[in-house]
Amino acid sequence: MPAMIKPEDEIAIIATLAAGRSARKLGGRDAKSEIERRIAAYWKRGEVEVARALEAHEDRRSLAFARRRARAAKIEAERFWAPMRVRIDPENRPKFRKTCPNNLFSRVEYGTGGVGTARHESIVREVFLQWTGRGLKSGRTWAGKRSSGSTRSSRNRPWKRGEAGRTVRYIEREAALEAGIEAILSNVGETIEERVAYFRMIEEVEAPARADASVYHHAIIALPYETVPSSREAIVRGIVEPLDKLGLGYVAAIHAPDADGDQRNHHLHIILSLRPMKRLGDYDWELAQSKHPWLDTPAGLILMRRHIAHEINLGLASEGSAVRWTALSRAERGLEPGGNTKRGPGDRHEKAAQAAERKLAAARRRADTIERIAGAVETLAEVIASVSDHKQRLRALTGQAAQRIRDLHDRLLAIASEAERRRRKVEQMRQAALARLKAMQSSSFELVERTVALRTRVEANMETAARQPAPIQPAKQRVSALERLQQLREAARAIYPPTNAARHPDVRLFLADLRNVAPPASLADRAMRLSKQPGAVAEIETLGPRVAEAYADALRQMSKPVGPDPLHPARGSDLGR
Repeated sequence: MPAMIKPEDEIAIIATLAAGRSARKLGGRDAKSEIERRIAAYWKRGEVEVARALEAHEDRRSLAFARRRARAAKIEAERFWAPMRVRIDPENRPKFRKTCPNNLFSRVEYGTGGVGTARHESIVREVFLQWTGRGLKSGRTWAGKRSSGSTRSSRNRPWKRGEAGRTVRYIEREAALEAGIEAILSNVGETIEERVAYFRMIEEVEAPARADASVYHHAIIALPYETVPSSREAIVRGIVEPLDKLGLGYVAAIHAPDADGDQRNHHLHIILSLRPMKRLGDYDWELAQSKHPWLDTPAGLILMRRHIAHEINLGLASEGSAVRWTALSRAERGLEPGGNTKRGPGDRHEKAAQAAERKLAAARRRADTIERIAGAVETLAEVIASVSDHKQRLRALTGQAAQRIRDLHDRLLAIASEAERRRRKVEQMRQAALARLKAMQSSSFELVERTVALRTRVEANMETAARQPAPIQPAKQRVSALERLQQLREAARAIYPPTNAARHPDVRLFLADLRNVAPPASLADRAMRLSKQPGAVAEIETLGPRVAEAYADALRQMSKPVGPDPLHPARGSDLGR
């Protein structure tokens, strides 16, 4: 809840309120002390009659005092009035939903029995007034029905910050208001936001002055159910008229009976502050330096009850009703007590017996509760012992699990180390294999180049031999063999794929031997080397059926004796150079 008063104004408000309060209390305290001293002196001297007469005289003077205070309220307000102006800035004004939240209902309690639960269908009815004062320390309640005088009961409900504003929202909730009339009357603001802001501001004004300051009062008044709603509105306007004359800020809300309650339960809620005020504009007020505390006295409540009875009777008379309301109690009218009041010794004895039975039943319930608690304590002790055993077992299991985790960690570290060693070894082997492969590729390329050079020399020799006549017959045979070899090579080149069709170096060499029609021994030796390399054998099968068949024939030549090849001249001859 945002602050309604600026911090720099709080010190001035405290000083102003303290000065006015001190001036008022000094005079009242001295007069009261003098009267109490005189009465105590009479009692001490044994002059009982004089002491009682003086006390009765003071009781009679209380009503007169209340009337004098009411007449002097305006003069006193003008005397102690200080321009304590409070204006709430737009950013500090309350913002909330128009409807009251459900959880707010339980925060306001108005006592037991409800409003007007002890009504009688008699021609004369008693005024019901419940008067509750709420402050920073505790609240005070004036019971609505009194015997010889108003009785006061304490409120133990603790004070909560912002309570005054929440109470205003509670009494203004739309679900409880009487329909068809102007059910909300107020002189502090035109909207619910402004009215809530006023009572929040009052709380912040009263809080710095004293720790047990009174903040607001809440009155609940029963209204006649015989009249029409417009007449009840007129009655309420008459009830709050003195508050307007005194300048007391208030919010009044006329409530209809609850749907599931007594349909005669028409009643009025009034929230007011005893500090006079003047409304200057929207969210702008001037507050008096002094209050009207005489309203919160037995005499002030008697005057209030009389005024309420007068206004209700005017409303009933305007409708021609014979019912009348009175401010006197049943005892003051000479009638038997009504409601739940005790009627005689017999009833007292019966109620005493009932109270004893209730106490006995309560004691038995307490004993049963204690027994259940004892059983629960024993069960809890067993559970605690079991938990302790489980805790020890859990500690042991935790230790074992920790040791296993450490062992597993060590094993994982060893495995990781071995894996790293093997990875390095594999990397070294891979690098060596790559180096060997590069060397083999370079040697293969060199061999292919040598073969091509040899072929070129052979072709050149063949051309030279063709141009020169053969001197002898063996030379002619050799020339014809070379021509036949050349024809076989051309046929082999047409049948077998080129050497670059293979990726493996040894396969390339095998293809080169096939295309150049190498000797069978050379092909057999080359095929034997390829058979020891699975990758090379697999690649040969992909080069076509002719290459695979030549590879198989070369392998079969390994088991046959090798003779002289008439197509290849001896290494030492002139054509082979």
